[in-house]
Formats: sequence, C-alpha cells, structure tokens
Amino acid sequence: MKITKAIAVYLFAVVLLSGLLAPWVFWAVQEAGRQSPGASWLLKIPFRRVFDRTILVVAVAGLWPLCRRLGIRSWGEIGFSRTPRWWRHLLIGVLVGLGSFLAAGGLLIFFDVRRIDPGFRVQAFLARIPGFMLTAIVVALIEETFFRGGLQGVFQRGMKPLAAIAVTSVIYSAVHFLKPPAAGIAADTVRWSSGFDHLVRVMMQFGRSREVGLGFVTLWLVGAILGLAFAKTRALYLSIGLHSGWVLTKQSYGFCTLPVIAQGAAWWGGSDLVSNALIWPVLIVVLLLVNWICGPKPDPRR
Repeated sequence: MKITKAIAVYLFAVVLLSGLLAPWVFWAVQEAGRQSPGASWLLKIPFRRVFDRTILVVAVAGLWPLCRRLGIRSWGEIGFSRTPRWWRHLLIGVLVGLGSFLAAGGLLIFFDVRRIDPGFRVQAFLARIPGFMLTAIVVALIEETFFRGGLQGVFQRGMKPLAAIAVTSVIYSAVHFLKPPAAGIAADTVRWSSGFDHLVRVMMQFGRSREVGLGFVTLWLVGAILGLAFAKTRALYLSIGLHSGWVLTKQSYGFCTLPVIAQGAAWWGGSDLVSNALIWPVLIVVLLLVNWICGPKPDPRR
C-alpha cells in the first residue's frame, strides 16, 4: 500500500505541477526570445513543445526522491548493474533494433506507403549519420533510465512485473503524444490554466485521429518490448541497445524516403513507421525474440 500510494502521489504531483508551471515556462521562453536578439528563434517554439519538455523535467526531478522513498539508492538498482558481458546485450539490442525497423521500413515500401527519395545522395546521408547516432544514444540513455530503470523499477516494487511493464508502456506511449499539432494553443492565448487545457486537447485527439490511436499502440508495443528486456535481464543494456537502434533507423529511414500516400489515406495508417499498423507484426516478432533471448520469467524484485 505504501508503494502504491507513493506512486499515485508522484503521478498526480507531476501532472499538477506541469500544468501549473508550463505557462510560466512558456512566458519565460517568449520573454527571452524578445530580449535577446540572437535568440529570436525562441519565439517560434509552440506551447505544446514547452509543455512536453516541462512535464519531462518535472517527472525526472521527482523520480529521484520517489526512488529514495522506496529504497532505491544506487545506479545498480536503476539498471546500470555490473553484469558480465553487458556489451553483448547492448550489441544484440542495437542489431535487433536496426534489423526490425529496417524490416518494417521495407514493408512500407513494398505496400507503396513510402518510396526511396529520388534526390537521395550517399554523401549527404553519411554526413548526417554522426548526428543521428548521437541523438539515438542520448534519447535511449535518457528515456530508458527514466521510463524503465526509474518508473518501471518503482512500479515493480508494488505490482507484478508484467503489470508494471503494461502500465509503464501506457505512460511511455502517452508522453510521446503530448505535443500533437492539432492540440496546439496560440502564443497570444496562453493563460495560467493553459497547461490543463492542453492536456484536455491532447486526450481529445485520441478519439479524432486514427493515426494517433495507431501510433499509441505502436509505442505501447515498443514500450512493452523494452520493459520486458529490462525486467528479464534486470539491467538496462538490452533496452538501451534496442532503443538506440530504433531511433537511428527511424531517423535514417525518414531521411532516405518520402511518403507516397497522404496521412490517413490507407486503412493501415499513416506514412511513417510509428503511425502505421504494418509495423505491429514486426514488433510482435521482436517481443517474442526478446522473450527467447532473455529466457527466465521476469524477476518480481525488480
């Protein structure tokens, strides 16, 4: 009961504080853009993006006190344990991530959802690879440390591992849809309650856009795979490898291809990897593969 109560208070506090702080952060960003000639680009940042960053910062800031409250006091307990041959899980994760998203991308090309960009140039692509790799590493480290090592690790102390994986995956997927363009709030209409208004608009998008719903399921499957890898290995290395491989492939694929059909023109979804149901069979295969690689059942202590 203590763990469940602490988690409930944490989630409520994150939503409440983010809703209250987001307008003030937005106004501060706007003021910085007006006062600094070299920072005028700040004026173009929409409220939805500021809210997305605010809730992540608040969530990360509150996670460490929550972990200490529940007895998690070391990086090893978060998932960076000194496991032998940790590099093997990391490498396997990267290879499976790259291969699975390449397969999914191939399906989109086969079904004429996307096509190779006629203007594609190998030299331009190679010049972008270091940036893609850096983004993949940073995103994987931050998100896996927070969602799997922190949030899921906390949940697993109060519920069964599979339930913790499912709940964490819902939160992981939902957070990625906190900034849909259709839920935007104009800069001149932002007020103290706009953070809560934005949350309501985001929730309304799930019923209005098929691509949002499909994307939510895709990211839930992604989160379930990453969560299963963490629960079974009791470390973050396989999850970080998978995540970085997916991010690297997604960015590279977006650079090399162009959409053929418009968003929502096909029953199976949109023209990108996340919002298209064609990726689901690939992710299910990866889920089964991770389950086979890791072997035993998830450890309920994690």
